[in-house]
Amino acid sequence: MAKILVFGDSIAWGAFDLEKGGWVERLKVYFLKKASKTMSSEDFYLYNFGMESDTSNGIFYRFEKQIEIAEKIEPTKKHVLIFAIGINDSADYKNERGVLKEKFEKNINLIINKAKKITNKIFFIGLTNVDEAKTNPTSFDKDLYYYNKNLKEYDRVIEKICKEENLNFISFQGLLSKEDLHDGLHPNAKGHKKIFERVRNVLDDKLGIGNN
Repeated sequence: MAKILVFGDSIAWGAFDLEKGGWVERLKVYFLKKASKTMSSEDFYLYNFGMESDTSNGIFYRFEKQIEIAEKIEPTKKHVLIFAIGINDSADYKNERGVLKEKFEKNINLIINKAKKITNKIFFIGLTNVDEAKTNPTSFDKDLYYYNKNLKEYDRVIEKICKEENLNFISFQGLLSKEDLHDGLHPNAKGHKKIFERVRNVLDDKLGIGNN
C-alpha cells in the first residue's frame, strides 16, 4: 500500500467544485476505485492537506508534522508527495507580494530537501492562469490582486527547480479557460475536472498504475 499526500492551497482543497469536491477529491475517488479491483498490483490511498490561502511558508513549516500525523494514522514506507503551491505566493496584497520570489525559491528548495528524505516520488503542480478582469482586485478581497505575469514567473521558478532536481513537474499553463473559473481565480467543477485528468494521466504513467 502506498500513500499519496497532497499539500496545497484552496484549489487543492477543492474550493468551488460543487459537483465532486475538487481535483484532489476526484483523484481520491479514482484511486479508491482502483483499490477495489483485485487486478491492481498496488493500492494507492490519498490524503489531502490543502488549506485555504496557503503559501510555501505554510507548507514548509507544517510539512513534517503533517507527515508525522499521516504516519500515525496508517504507517507505510511508500509515499508519493504532490505539492500544489505558489498562486498565493505570487499574489499582491495591499501592494505587497505574498511571498517574494527569492524567498519562494528558497522555500521550494527547502521543501524538496525535506521531501527527499521520505521518498523520490515527488510531483509539483504548475500554477493555473487567472481571469484578470475578475482578480484585479478579487471579488472577495478588494486589497488582493492576482496577475498572470506574476503567476508565470513563479511557475517558471517551480519548473526550473524541478528540472534541476530531476523531479516531476505538471504544467497547467493555458489549461483553463475563463469559463473554467468560478471567480476568476478558483476553478469551477469543469476546471477541477481538467486538472484532475491531467494529474491522473501523469500519475498513471509515472507510477505505473495503468488503466485496470
